[in-house]
Amino acid sequence: MDTWPQVRGSGRLRLTLMQTFLEDARARVALALAGVSEGSERRRWMGIAERASRMLLRSKAAYAPGLGHLLAAGIAILNDDRAKTKAHLQDAEAIFARNELIPCWR
Repeated sequence: MDTWPQVRGSGRLRLTLMQTFLEDARARVALALAGVSEGSERRRWMGIAERASRMLLRSKAAYAPGLGHLLAAGIAILNDDRAKTKAHLQDAEAIFARNELIPCWR
């Protein structure tokens, strides 16, 4: 995570596809770290994942909101909210289907 400023400064995030997948990967790492952290560290990692999820949900790239919903599902499960987890997974699946992307869980 310490290399993120270098990634941002490289200009690669100006490419929508690259930005989308790098943000998603960074947020997934943050979720994994949040799952094994406590207190302020957990809040820090959750904050990174939450910001990335919101960014992807607002993205104009057709597939990005699906990734945002997957992140939101991960956040919800770490917050022990099964109903939100299920809803976000269903939303992600619908977005991927509309964009002819097949989720790996099917």
